[in-house]
Amino acid sequence: MRFVAFWLADEATRTLTLASSSDPAIAGDWPRRTMPYEMGATGWVARHRERVVIDDITGDPRIMDGEWLARQGLTSYMAYPIVSGDELLAIVALLHSAPIACPTTPSTSSTCSWAGERGRAQRAALPRGAAPADVARRSRASPAS
Repeated sequence: MRFVAFWLADEATRTLTLASSSDPAIAGDWPRRTMPYEMGATGWVARHRERVVIDDITGDPRIMDGEWLARQGLTSYMAYPIVSGDELLAIVALLHSAPIACPTTPSTSSTCSWAGERGRAQRAALPRGAAPADVARRSRASPAS
């Protein structure tokens, strides 16, 4: 997997904030740090709370920043919602230079469980009234865990 992005959801404002990623060099150049649920493939996952798999991003209208993704060598996209009850906590997006196999093994549920716990922990660490964007800034300032 070339790149993984962890987007925190803010249900009140219906926005997603890039909180963490697998490659700081790629993330540092990402054109967007926040986006509304109404934009892009990641927003589609937030709205529908369903996994999406796009083998070739060049032909999918849900993909934003396609030229930037191509410059990074990222041509396929898969994302999963992280949900607790009815609340969307986060989106885990995977991008790669070739189609991504859809895992349906126990490791997928382990990864999603880890991501859900991470999302809950990051939200719990927020001071009362703070937004997920505050977590994203804090996450970029400290080493990945």
